[in-house]
Amino acid sequence: MNSTAPTLDSAVEESLREKLASREWRLNNLYKIKNKHGQLVKFRLNAVQKRVDAGLHNLNIVLKARQHGITTWACIRALDIALFRSNTACGLVFHTKDDAREAFIDKILFAYDELPASIRKARPVKRRDMNGVLELSNGSKITVSLSHRSGTLQWLHISEYGRICSRDPLRAKEIQSGALNTVLVGNYV
Repeated sequence: MNSTAPTLDSAVEESLREKLASREWRLNNLYKIKNKHGQLVKFRLNAVQKRVDAGLHNLNIVLKARQHGITTWACIRALDIALFRSNTACGLVFHTKDDAREAFIDKILFAYDELPASIRKARPVKRRDMNGVLELSNGSKITVSLSHRSGTLQWLHISEYGRICSRDPLRAKEIQSGALNTVLVGNYV
């Protein structure tokens, strides 16, 4: 027996490492979510999510009908960024406290908890605050809230901004002057 031949385990690990280098592969194979029927399923980009993800640039406005999964995509994308880019800050702003909490628990934390054990072991949680903060051992952090004001974000998703502008113009101005200004040129909104 050749002692330098890779073991089956190391060959599988190498294959997985190569796949993990692809964001598209990760988004379509690594994460699990609850679907609209409450069933545990593998997250797969739908046609709208694919179009948004493929066309992503620094400043994005997604005009769409409801129920295309953009919030789910944004939560999974933020988790993916935090897992695979060290020292990165992701923020997600929601129009209600209940929606922020639901997205944090049911989308971000759920997807993290359903990751393969090897990924969770490589990126263990440093801080898990039920008020909407998930910090990983690589220095990356996801914050889910009603706005952001301090710090610097590399990824910001604002859910239902039009609705916020219509129903609460003062909060919309706060998001504009606070959250949007936490993202430096060259990063993603």
